[in-house]
Parts: sequence; structure tokens; C-alpha cells
Amino acid sequence: MPPEEYQDPGQDAAVERARGGVRAWVRSAGLRATRTTPYTVLALLVAAAVAPVAAVTLGAGAAYTALLGQLGAIGAGHFGALLSETANRVRRRTPQPTVEQWRDAVAEALGPVLAADDERARALRAEVSQVLRHVDAVAVAFAESSEDSQELRQQLAAAVSVLGVEVDELRWMVRDAVAALDGLQEDVAVQNSVHREQVDLTRRVFVAVTQLRQEVLRGPVAALPEASPPATAATTPPDPLAASPFPGLASFQPEDEEWFFGRETPTAELLARLAEQLTGGGPLIVTGASGVGKSSLVRAGLLPAVARGGLPAAGSGAWPWLLMTPGARPMTELAARTAALAGVSAVDALRQLRDAPDAYGALAAQAGIVDDDRARLVVVIDQFEELFTLCADPAEREMFATALASAGPALVVLAVRSDFFPQCTRLRPLLPALAAGPFVVSPLGMDDLRDAVVRPAERAGLELEAGLVELLLADLGARDGGYPSGAVPLLAHALRSTWLRRAGHRLTIEGYRAAGGVRNAVADTAERIYVSLDGGDQARLRAGLLGLVAIVDGAGAVRRRGPRSSMTPAVLDRLVQARLVTADENTVEISHEALLSAWPRLANWVEEDRQAIVTRQRLAEAAYYWVESNEDGDVLYRGARLAAAQDWAAGRADVGEVEQRFLVASERAAEVVLATERRRGRRLRRLVAGLAAALVVALGAGGFAVEQRAEAQRRADDALSRQYAAESLVSAEGDQARAMGLALDAWRTSHTPEARGALLSAQMMSFTGRLGSQPGGIAVALSSDGSRAAVGHGDGTVRLWDGADHRTMRELTGHGKQVTSLAFAPDDSMLATAALERDGVRVWAADTGQLIRVLPAVGFATWLPDGRLAAFGFSAAEKPVIKLLDARTGATAAELPVGDIVSDLAVSPDGRYLAAGLPTGGTIRVWRLSDGARVIDLHLDQGEFAIPLAFSPPGRWPPRGWTATSGSGGCPTARRCAPCTGSTVARSGRWRTPRTDTCWPPAAAATWPRGTRAPACR
Repeated sequence: MPPEEYQDPGQDAAVERARGGVRAWVRSAGLRATRTTPYTVLALLVAAAVAPVAAVTLGAGAAYTALLGQLGAIGAGHFGALLSETANRVRRRTPQPTVEQWRDAVAEALGPVLAADDERARALRAEVSQVLRHVDAVAVAFAESSEDSQELRQQLAAAVSVLGVEVDELRWMVRDAVAALDGLQEDVAVQNSVHREQVDLTRRVFVAVTQLRQEVLRGPVAALPEASPPATAATTPPDPLAASPFPGLASFQPEDEEWFFGRETPTAELLARLAEQLTGGGPLIVTGASGVGKSSLVRAGLLPAVARGGLPAAGSGAWPWLLMTPGARPMTELAARTAALAGVSAVDALRQLRDAPDAYGALAAQAGIVDDDRARLVVVIDQFEELFTLCADPAEREMFATALASAGPALVVLAVRSDFFPQCTRLRPLLPALAAGPFVVSPLGMDDLRDAVVRPAERAGLELEAGLVELLLADLGARDGGYPSGAVPLLAHALRSTWLRRAGHRLTIEGYRAAGGVRNAVADTAERIYVSLDGGDQARLRAGLLGLVAIVDGAGAVRRRGPRSSMTPAVLDRLVQARLVTADENTVEISHEALLSAWPRLANWVEEDRQAIVTRQRLAEAAYYWVESNEDGDVLYRGARLAAAQDWAAGRADVGEVEQRFLVASERAAEVVLATERRRGRRLRRLVAGLAAALVVALGAGGFAVEQRAEAQRRADDALSRQYAAESLVSAEGDQARAMGLALDAWRTSHTPEARGALLSAQMMSFTGRLGSQPGGIAVALSSDGSRAAVGHGDGTVRLWDGADHRTMRELTGHGKQVTSLAFAPDDSMLATAALERDGVRVWAADTGQLIRVLPAVGFATWLPDGRLAAFGFSAAEKPVIKLLDARTGATAAELPVGDIVSDLAVSPDGRYLAAGLPTGGTIRVWRLSDGARVIDLHLDQGEFAIPLAFSPPGRWPPRGWTATSGSGGCPTARRCAPCTGSTVARSGRWRTPRTDTCWPPAAAATWPRGTRAPACR
């Protein structure tokens, strides 16, 4: 700029101009270079602050030095000299440079000098440090970048972190950055509480700032590859054989933070939401579906982040925290745990809180004070749904909610399953927190799922076999863009089971499949434990697990904590070692509710004992009310409720002491009432004795007959049920679909032990289903390797199916009539389709579905081993013939006169013979293909038709030479015919495969692929 444009704006104006330059640089995304270092960032930051001030005086020496002095008295130092040299160089190239050109030139000249390790570089760093600190450049840059790109924020944070450690003159930068970010977080929190209508936008900014602050505190990040972290003591790599990095069904705990991956963004978002409570507000409610990972997020994500000082408050890393679950006595647990931290009597604290639960904030404040009067207690209530599943007293639920809602200045987090959200809305003290909006934990995305699998393994020094991660994600269902949220615990257990079956330091696909995969790993682990126990321990395992289950209206079966004594040590140790249950010193609980549905046997037990479980729950609730009401006699059980409770408790060792006292008191009260009723009833019995005797005789005779009839029917049902169950087990090896149906029939007929066993066995079968869900298939063909199936339909459509996952691969259209014949080429490269229409044979590329050729043939076609196609059609003289065609060119190699239309075609596996079924007269005509000579006509019985027709493979059943024909009875007739003479050697009225008694096919069949049974269209 010309010197005459210079006007002295004063020191304040110069500082504001410098800050404006920093803001402009940040807004222009000045770090988008392909390669940056901490010193590059420093040079750009300094140049951005200096350029707006120095550029207006470019060429005026005295004014130039004066303005630099206003930015930190640097006009006469190394920095001033460097700027002068750069100004001269820039003026030679560009007489009137822009501010941006001047800024870039200064940064280019400054970067290498700052990165050097000599006296001049140290002096220069001291001078630029003075400039940056004078204009508060670091705070301005972070404040302006809070709404910019994530890449820019990460690079700024990493540069400040590295420079603050490596350069003594720049250590203030970390302190200023953290202070600036703290102030920014507090401002955003205040704004969020005042302007609720902007809560979404405000929280996004807040999360960004929190992530930025975490990056600053954590140290160098991957965005700066040249950055060297500060020297640290050498660490020993983790031993991959020492402990599993995967928790199984159990949730991650705070001490498992090193294995917790895939939730970095939700952790930062949750930390930002918690920081809002620093300025006031009720509890933060964390919710999500069962199995989505709420417990792991608050335990291994949030609490370690708080312990690292993640909250924008001085000393927050040393704040105490309280982690608990409500249990059956939530107020007792909360008072005892908080009183222990506060150093006061738990009994006195509980008594005071029962009288005034809204006074909990004072107790929590006392518990938060450690060495700093400004410290706060962090309260995390996990599995908040236990307030409704285990606590039977509505009044205590209300007190517990009141105490938590009044916990300020403590910070409170409640983690609750989303299906218990309606129950939470009935707790009035929590309504403000609910209205403020819960933090919803969503299922992991594909990238996060991959991180959750790969990064713990890498951290543990494990290697994953190629393809294992993709197989895990495919079995989970994540490839389709969505998967059941409850499947994540199953994935964690499958990973742990795979780790137990590892090959050295390598997790293998073989080990994963041996564990049962995502769907069956839990069931496989539990079933192995069960079958390894003797009969007595099996019964104790069943009773112990059912004691850890509760039935909740609207939520079904859920887990509950029970006494450790409810299981024998041997059984408990096996379950704990497998991570199926979690135990502490006094209690035990199922590790995750996924076990209740993933293990069919346990699910069956729960269904069978549902009423007993409900009886136990109601007994526990009634006993609790009885104790709370000072053992009021009106609360005791009577009549049917007492009888049901007595039946349940008879012979059980897991009945609690309070429940036993309640039953004894109920029995005594019932005996008193019974004695009174007996005295009253004696008089009535004398009056009706005679009538009763006569009535008994009459009813006895009728009742005996009815009972005998009912008993006979029960016996018949039991026998039929056992028959169905036996047939199911016999059919399981060859026809699993039929075996499943028979198992259901057995159970519906009568609930016999055999039927129950058949049902449990059926659940472990591998049958996956049929192709498609609608009828209409007319013809079917399989590729030689069984990987693909083609089905022709009545509307002319042909659908290709994947033989592995039973999904539609593609749909072929073009036929105007129903498809009557399909055949894959011998090498599976092409597919021939035939319909009853002129030019009705089409040849397609099997892999792409592209149409190759339309052939002049009608209705039926089959392949010869040499790749030619045999198809029915008409000669030039309109005579019925069988044409031997080149599938790609359409050229006719030969024509075999047939004299009639055909109903099916078949070629022998060795390519020597061609057979055609003729509907007129039920004839099968056979030609020798080497010379086209007609060998024999096979005449069927009256009413039999040659549909379908097939040669069997060599060495397969039926033996060579058999042909199949559909008889009038609807079930195929099998004949063994000599290939050349046509004599019928043997025949069977029902054609059965070796491993099933199913008569097939009612509509159509295909020739045999290698080693498989022929499929049928139904």
C-alpha cells in the first residue's frame, strides 16, 4: 500500500486489526494444505496477526517500525528484520500486494526459521510469542474455529499441544487455549439454558468445543504426522493371552476404558451434555434400547472422560463419583453410598432423607468436597429401570426420584432402557429433566462397529484373520444398514468366545464358527455348561437362573439381582467364568438380558415357570409392604394367594428370610380364620348331610365316567404327541422343515417331555426356508455347483436366486407365456429358458442376466454335455422336430423328427442318449445322438404321463437308467428301464429320496446337481 494511506490508529486499533486478521485466516480455512506441522501452524497464526497491521505501511520505514511496536515492541528485533527483508522481496514481485499475499509471504519466510534449533530461532520464537500473547491470538483462533471444520480444529489443538510441550517460550499457549475453551463452554452452557429454542444448534457447538478441549488435553493427534510427542517412559505392549479385550455379555467397566472403542463421538456428546449441569439443571437422562450400550457408554466412556478432567471446571478430574444401580432398596443404597463419601452416619442420613428427600443436595455437596471446596459429586445411576422391576414401593420410587432431582450442585446421570420411559414420566420430580430432552444412545454405525471389533484387538496385540470382520458384520446384519440393537451383546460374546478359541495371537474364522457365530455363540456357551453338569446341578442351575428373572408388564422377562447363595459355588463359578452372570460379594445377576432370548432352553424355562416367577415377585412385594406397615395382619395372604405362595415355596432353599416370616404369619392367621369357619360350618354340615350324601352318589357315578373319558383322551393325546416327536427326530437329518412342523404338532397336541425335547432340538436346526414367499413357480433349475437356482413363473418371468442366502439375484423378463423349461449350461455360464410361444427359447448369460440369443424353438430345451442345446421346434416344413442348436449363434446342427409335440426333454449324463416325453399315448422316445437314430419307444401305462423326465447321474440314486413319470395318482412313478431295450426292470409307486419319505414333485422338478436332492416348485 502507498505510504500516504497510513494513519496511526493507536494501540487498541492495531490489536483489534490483528485479531481481525486471525479471524479472517480461520474463516478462510488457512490450514487446508496437504501437509502441516506445528511450526507451520505457528507461522500462519503469527502472519495472520501481523499482516493486517504491517501491510498498510509497506514501504514506510518509520511508521512500519512504530506499528510493530504496538504489537509487542518487536520493531527492532529479529522479527522486525525478517519482516523488513520479506517486505522488500514482496515489493519487488508485486508493487501493491494484498493483505492475503503479504500474510502468505510472511508465513513462508517465518516457518523454516521457527522450526530451526539455533539461537536466532529461539530469539525469534520468544518475540512472536510476545506478539501472539499481546493480541490474545490463540484464544481468538480457538473461539473462531469452534464453528469451523473438524480438521481445522484438530490441527489447531494438536499444534498448540505440541508447541506447549516442546517450546518453553510457548507453554502459555496450552493454558490460554484451555482457559479460552473453558470460557467458551461456560458461555455456551448459559446460552443453552436461556435460549431453549436454539438447543440443538447450541449443543452441536458445545460438543465441538468439548471434543476440541479433549484433543488439547490428550496431546498430539494423527492430523500432525511430523509432531513428536513428549518423551515418556517405555511401556510394555499388552499380552494378548492375558485377558480378553472383549467383555462378552457383561458391560464395559471404568477400568475397561482401554478396550472401549467405537463410541468416541457419543462420549464427547454426553460429556458436553453433562457440562451443561455445571450451570444448573436437573439430572441428565441417558436412554436407548436394551443392548444398545448405555451401561458401557456411561461406565467406560463418560466416567473415565470426567476423570481425565474433561469437564470445563478446574480440578474436575479429581471430583469423586458414585456409580450404582437402584436395586430393591434404592434410598438405602443411595444414602449409604453418599454418606460414606461425606463421612457421616448412613443411618442418620437415611432417616433424614426419608423425612426430606429434597435435602439430598446438601449431603451430595458435602460428599463432593475433597481437597477443593469447588469440587462436585458426580452421581451415575445405571439400570434405572430397576426402580420399577425390583423396587416394590411406589413411595420409595418417588422419594428416590425427588432426591436425584434435588441433588444439585452434584451432577446426576440416569441410564434407563427406552421401554421404561413411560414409567419414568409417572415420576413427577423427573418431568423437568424429561422435558429438557434425554440423551438417546443410538446403535453403532458400520465404521463404529468395525472400530469396536478391530481396535480392541489391535490394542491387545491380536491379529484378525482376513475376512473375519466382514463375516462378523454380515452375521450381525449390519451390511443391510440396520440391525437389532440387542444384537451388540451377542456380537461381544461371540468375539470373546472366538478369543477363547484363538490360534496363538490370531483370531480366526474357524474359531468364530466353532463358537457358534453371532446368533448362536451365547446359546452354545450356555448349553455346553448345562450339558456338562449332572442332573442335580442342572436342576440347581435352572432354579438359580429363574431366580434372577422378573416378569414386568409391558416389558416381559427382565433380569434381577439375587443373593449369591441362590447358586452352588461350582455352578456359579462356571457361569461367571463364561461371563453369563456377574457376581459380587453378596449378589449375583445375569450379565445381560440378551441371555434370556439368545438361549432357547432358558427362554423355555422362563415361559414354563412364568406363573411361579410372578408368584415369587408378588410374595416379595407383599412381604415388603407387611414389614413397612409394622406387620399389619390385614396385609397377610389368605385363601388362593396363600396356597399358591405355599406351593411355590415348598422345598425351596432360595426363599428370603422376610418372605418366610410373612408366609408363617399368613399361615397362622389362616389357621385362626379356618378354626372360626369350621365351628360355623359344623351346623351347616349337619343340615345338608343327607342331601349331600345323595348328591355325592349321583355325581360320583357321572364324574367317574367323565373322568375316565377325559383320561382316555389325555392318554391318546400323549401317545400322539410322542409319535409326532419321534417322527420329528427321525426326520431331522433328511427333512428339517418337516421335522420342525412335527415338533410343533407334538407340542400342540400335548405338552409331553418328548414334545418339549423335539422343540428344543428343532430350534438348533439349520433349515433356513424356501425361495420366495408366493406360489406360482412352474419350472426350476439348479447350477451344477448348487450356488444358483432359476425359477420360471406363469407370467413369463424367470428369477435367479442365490443358493447360499436365498436372496433374489436378478429377474429375467421377455417371455410372453408361462415358462415351461429351464436349464443351466454344463459350465453354468449360460441359462436356457423356454416358453410355449413362437421363438420361445432364450439363452442368457448366467452371471449378468444379459440376453445372448433368441432361438426358433418352443416349450422345452436341455443342454448337451458338449455345450449345444436340444430344443423342441418345427422344421421348415412345419413338422415337429427336436433341434440341436448352437446356443450362441443360433445355427441348427441337426434335426430329429419326433412326429408330435413333446412334454419334456432329457439328455443322459454321458451325452449318448436324448429322451423326449410324448403326451399322446404316454410314450418316451429315445434317440442315439451319435447318429440321430431312434433307439426305442417306452410305453407307459394308461393314465401315466412322461412329466418330468430325467436321467440319473452315475453312482447316484436311483440307479443308472431310471426315468421318472408323473402318474394319474399325483405322485411320480419311478421305472428302471434298460437304456436300449426299454424293458421295465423295476418300478415304485412312490419315488422317495434316500433320506426322506416326501413324495415329490407336485408341480416340477430339476435334474440332480452334484450330491444334492432335486428341488421342487410348490
